[in-house]
Amino acid sequence: SAGVVCVDCHMPDKLKVSKPRSSYCADCHDASYTDMKADWVKEINTNSGKLSSLIKSTKNLNLTDEEKSKLQQAKSLLSLIKTDGSGGINNYMVLSSLLDKAIKHLNEMTTRDR
Repeated sequence: SAGVVCVDCHMPDKLKVSKPRSSYCADCHDASYTDMKADWVKEINTNSGKLSSLIKSTKNLNLTDEEKSKLQQAKSLLSLIKTDGSGGINNYMVLSSLLDKAIKHLNEMTTRDR
């Protein structure tokens, strides 16, 4: 979203793909960016845990087809985050938004009167 492409961070020497160190963002930005990676990973982990708990709490619910679809989307999102391996750094803003929406939908499912 900010005009940054993968090679900007993952190929600093243009010869091989690398995993940037935590302080890499501060090389181009100010020092406050040093902790950004850790903050993003913490938030994604926390919200992934919330979503996982909500998924478990839907086990005995009588869900509509729409709710079943949203539940499957939430499961797919968690799988994507797990297999991505970046801890949420890749596409952080998109993942954060998707997690927030999934948590909201599953909260609605698990708290409404049945």
